[in-house]
Amino acid sequence: MLIFRPARAADVDAAVGLIHASGPADFDYVLPDAQGFLRYAFVQGTGRLGFRRHSVGERDGRVVAVGVGWSGRENGAIALAAGWQFVRFYGPVAAIGVIWRGLRAERVMRPPGRDAFYIGHLAVAEDARGQGIGAELVAHMLRRAGACRAVLDVATGNARAAALYARCGFAVTATRRGGARNGRGQISDHYRMERGQTGPAQYSAV
Repeated sequence: MLIFRPARAADVDAAVGLIHASGPADFDYVLPDAQGFLRYAFVQGTGRLGFRRHSVGERDGRVVAVGVGWSGRENGAIALAAGWQFVRFYGPVAAIGVIWRGLRAERVMRPPGRDAFYIGHLAVAEDARGQGIGAELVAHMLRRAGACRAVLDVATGNARAAALYARCGFAVTATRRGGARNGRGQISDHYRMERGQTGPAQYSAV
């Protein structure tokens, strides 16, 4: 049986691998030791990478899907939390480079407007794909969005995910070029996709 629930700090082992898999080249470009930082930030709970803004799909006691969501009204708090986490994890000098690369990534994957709910880090375990879990995950995230416009970004090379989001009612509203790269990864080209207002909210992040 598949259930969706708010993530917990104890989900870190399964969730972080899925979060990283949702955009490995982009994470690796911005973050040295990306999975180490993702683990740290997830357990901290705050910010866009913290467990409190994530949902997980659990089947037979195993986490097989993950997604994050937040309102554009939370952008300021999320940015402050991220900056603090960068300084604590990398140190103040290295954090400057991480912040600069993160801002470059945000030129492509932009924060949502105040009237929108952003959905991201959507991923399903490799051995659980092709079973409809991705569509159920998107539906769950849309319930979290409530009566808001929902937005997400998807790499232009990920045709399978883009097609899924289109079937779920999202439409491409912009194409943004990435291209920045380093020895670890690069910012991919992305589509911004949007969906109009959904039903009443059934989940509220802490």
